[in-house]
Amino acid sequence: MKNKNLFSIIVISLITIMISFSSCSKDESNPFIGTWERTSSDDYGTYITIVSFTENTISMKSIEKSIGGDEQVETSTASYTYTDDEITVKSNGEEQTNKYKIKGDKLIIYYGKDENKSPVTFTKK
Repeated sequence: MKNKNLFSIIVISLITIMISFSSCSKDESNPFIGTWERTSSDDYGTYITIVSFTENTISMKSIEKSIGGDEQVETSTASYTYTDDEITVKSNGEEQTNKYKIKGDKLIIYYGKDENKSPVTFTKK
């Protein structure tokens, strides 16, 4: 009889745990978190931009490699917030809001709020 009561208690406990986990609201994960990279080049050199997002900060690193072999590196940090289609970056008391889309491993940023402007695309690393 004790084994039957113990078994009943275990089953009821498991059911209670399963119900409590399934009823918890699922937090939406931040789609930006991670490292994104963009590389472009022109007649003067190659430009690499690496952007790393954490929960509420961005670390940016820009690398400019000239044809002549010179290399310049700039780093900066900022905070950000986002909605379903806009990201607002705040740095040094200034704020800029841009439209964005995330498609798979691509982050597409439309500078300003005009999606008809040339987008800048980053790839998740």
